[in-house]
Amino acid sequence: MRQPTDRSWSSGEGPGNPIYTDDPGWKAYLADAASVDPGALVNNTYYETGWMIADMDVNVFQTAAKSSLGLSQAGIMQAARNQNYQEPLSSTGSSGS
Repeated sequence: MRQPTDRSWSSGEGPGNPIYTDDPGWKAYLADAASVDPGALVNNTYYETGWMIADMDVNVFQTAAKSSLGLSQAGIMQAARNQNYQEPLSSTGSSGS
């Protein structure tokens, strides 16, 4: 798991920084972005943020689908509220705890 200091936006270490060249999360993001839009501006913070949000949403829907409440409004809300998922591009992930 990454350390909280791996990706420090406040110090200017944003998307496209060479220190992430070999990062598995960064590589997955680049491959996904290229498969959807070969001309994607992958070093743009908006692109990266959108990918991160969509990835977390997918995790919520997958978690809800596996729950006893399923993909109902209550199931999705419960899955989002209790989400404990390490988003591949985040330094600390999203934790419900």
